[in-house]
Amino acid sequence: MKFLVIGASGCIGNALIEFLLENKLEVKALIHETPISQKNIEFFKGDINEPSTLLPAMKDIDVVYHLAFPMTQLAYSLPYKDLFYLQCKATENIIKSAISSGVKRIVYVSSVSVYGNPKYFPIDENHPTNPKNYYALTKLETEKILKNYSNEIETVILRAAPVYGPKSKIFYKLLEEIEKGKIGIIGDGNKKTHLLGVKNCALALYLSGIKQNINNEIFNIADLEPIKFNELYKLIIDYLNIKEIKKIPYWKAYLFALFSEFYSSISGKSAKFSKAFLETLTRERIYSIEKAKNILGYIPRVSIEEGIKEMIKAYKLEKQIR
Repeated sequence: MKFLVIGASGCIGNALIEFLLENKLEVKALIHETPISQKNIEFFKGDINEPSTLLPAMKDIDVVYHLAFPMTQLAYSLPYKDLFYLQCKATENIIKSAISSGVKRIVYVSSVSVYGNPKYFPIDENHPTNPKNYYALTKLETEKILKNYSNEIETVILRAAPVYGPKSKIFYKLLEEIEKGKIGIIGDGNKKTHLLGVKNCALALYLSGIKQNINNEIFNIADLEPIKFNELYKLIIDYLNIKEIKKIPYWKAYLFALFSEFYSSISGKSAKFSKAFLETLTRERIYSIEKAKNILGYIPRVSIEEGIKEMIKAYKLEKQIR
């Protein structure tokens, strides 16, 4: 089988390519601007909003991994029309190019944010969807676009928990703000969060590409167990070698998120904080990954302790290079 990774230079794309190469699989990479560090790999420059630039990369490909999206705090708070263009319209371009090139399957990374406020725990794939922001809404709309084409090309959707690991722009920003003392534990920190280590995400993507008879299926993907925010921050400050971390009342963080988004909207500059990111740092999140375990054979291999340690090691190295 031959694989194409679209969005290869990002956190997930980088980990997926490493995984595929380590397992001696044939892989191509499609990038927009940022070059990738892996050697001995064929890569193409293309724009997901320019279908003609996608076709050369898709020649002789069996599985396309669609990971392309600018994962920054600002991206969470973009206007609907921008997010529709980046996610929905771009995905349709990818689908049509894949169909015309004879690609057998597209695997798309969606988000658990499509569920909105939880009605029960653990949240499984049958949980009602009720997106609370434009990012989540366009993720769900993209899922529907993929399902509409599932009679012409196999589609598999992974609803990923927030992904952490080397090259994670959002988590790198969190680490930077913690180091500066600008952010800390919001609220009491006793709620649980379910995250996804990037190496576990790469494993799930690989399995979603090779498993037979899963057309039009949706899978939750997360680490093996959730973790309390207090415990997560304890890991972070230990690996960052910080003695303590401040605590912030939820109301103060919420007001800061509102101000940041308002300032971003009038200045055009990146939001330092957003309501969606605040939810990531405070909302209780517990997901069922039983379907992925039973059908894909997905068993997370990397613990959150290992994943956070590896991310912070990479973060420190990148800081030295800057």
